[in-house]
Amino acid sequence: AFRQKPMTLPWADGEIAHRLLWADNADAIARLYAGTPALKGDFTRTGQRTKKGALDDGMNSLQRYYLNNFLDADRQEGMDLVTGYQAFSHVRGD
Repeated sequence: AFRQKPMTLPWADGEIAHRLLWADNADAIARLYAGTPALKGDFTRTGQRTKKGALDDGMNSLQRYYLNNFLDADRQEGMDLVTGYQAFSHVRGD
């Protein structure tokens, strides 16, 4: 049965639990990295692409564009300071 449907696991309950866990983990990582949930989460959770999922992905992409182009510079500067990539002596006071 597994070889006929390679995108499914041989046990139904385990597959659902694994998909939900995987999608929740992807959302958490994407929120930390990009500021929005992961794209194509509907496919990961259900195995099917939906119109609502495509609209959600479009909204998330617009949010990512805005965040990356208008708000990310300050966030990146803070991360550079915290990780030691940029020395505090190079920070200018406004």
